[in-house]
Amino acid sequence: MTIKKLTYYMLATWLMFSIATAQNQQLKEHLQKTLDEIRSHELAQNKKLETNQQNLIPGITAAVVFNNGQSIVLASGFSDVEKNIALTENARMLSGSTGKAFAGALATTLVLDGTLTLQQKLRPLYKNEPWFRLLPNNEDLCLRHILNHSSGLISYFEHPQFLEFMQKKSNPKLAGYNADFTMSFAQLMHYATNRDPLFPAGTQLSYSENGYLLVGYTIGKALCKSTNSEEIQQAYFTALNERILQPLQLKDTQPNLGRKFDNLAQGYLGNHPAISAYEKALDENNYLRFNPGFEFSGGGLVTTSLDLAKFILNVSQGKMYKDSNKAKQFATLFLTPSPRDKKHTQKFYGLGPVVIESKIMGTVMGHAGIIPGYSSLMYYFTKHNFAIAVQVNSSQNHHLSHYIRALAEQVIAQY
Repeated sequence: MTIKKLTYYMLATWLMFSIATAQNQQLKEHLQKTLDEIRSHELAQNKKLETNQQNLIPGITAAVVFNNGQSIVLASGFSDVEKNIALTENARMLSGSTGKAFAGALATTLVLDGTLTLQQKLRPLYKNEPWFRLLPNNEDLCLRHILNHSSGLISYFEHPQFLEFMQKKSNPKLAGYNADFTMSFAQLMHYATNRDPLFPAGTQLSYSENGYLLVGYTIGKALCKSTNSEEIQQAYFTALNERILQPLQLKDTQPNLGRKFDNLAQGYLGNHPAISAYEKALDENNYLRFNPGFEFSGGGLVTTSLDLAKFILNVSQGKMYKDSNKAKQFATLFLTPSPRDKKHTQKFYGLGPVVIESKIMGTVMGHAGIIPGYSSLMYYFTKHNFAIAVQVNSSQNHHLSHYIRALAEQVIAQY
């Protein structure tokens, strides 16, 4: 290449970069305005509603990630309203059930390398666990059923004794208070035993927290060959870090084990039934007022909006793998469909993510999450090849999908 051609090439590259940077800055300004308007609108609406009907939005973070690696990160509102502490773009929050998509992705890598199979019956793996024989559908359950919510198992939070127990442990005014306490895997699985199945395994769809506890435990048992519950759960988190978090460079994501996390936003509980004694999730020393470790593979993470958007965009394309064929195999397997939702026929589950077929937005895949004090939602828009995630530091908010749609429309309009 001659010096003249090289000069032209460098100028063209610089010009393209400058244009892209200017476009991104303009888009960021538009998105920030939209995010501020969303929060202002919700605050105005809340003044007209009873307290238990409000969509609390102390603060909100959002991230847009494009397939070329570029990203836009936003924040609006407060981490702590009473202390007038602004919410920052890199603030972390508990992400609730979005962790199921992480668990499903990990399981998919293990199916792809032959460590697990989708059709393998779970009963032989749990032959020495008395509680497993008490689960509905225990003779028929296989990995596919628990991954795509067709197991026929209930969710422990539907059991009234779970809520009563959590309230007792989190309320300092009651006997038995212990903020560090977290329910064990065996205790939580107990809530699903000695019940009739919701339906025969693999025939219908019903979201199940207990099914996803079983996903993580099955992964841990397959990897460490131990009978010790703590070792099994640690094996799950180790594999998640090595196979998903590190390859995708999700540096702000970690297991939510314990009560103290760096850069964790204050969370507002609203009328969350499990933790009824407080308004805020963090105490005066920035410790959580409850131990979220009970979530395990049904959630189990603290993270940022940026990491959630990066995760769903990249994992949906198998970008943990350098081999393009492996990546394609993973992406196809990850979307192995569940039975259709009878009420919403355009919706189904893959091996972790929920998939929605929209006439307007195209195929959208992701997951929502809620845990006392925090709400999260992430979506990958496959037709337009970008992802958006939002987090609100309140568990009393049901409009996150509206927020993402408003932001997505801005992105699509500009690109």
